[in-house]
Amino acid sequence: MVWREWAEDNNVKPGTKQIFGRNLLSVIPQLTLTRPREGETRIRTYTGITLRPANGASD
Repeated sequence: MVWREWAEDNNVKPGTKQIFGRNLLSVIPQLTLTRPREGETRIRTYTGITLRPANGASD
């Protein structure tokens, strides 16, 4: 996961997915959390945010 890689690169303890989601929603309140179905499972998705390419990465 990108957030875990970022945390490791910055010597930050990544925490759990639940804590990450809680913190993300607290700093960007306009995000929308959805859980669309993919077969039998539901995937947590945040609408209103995108990831930038890593430094030096080409599009």
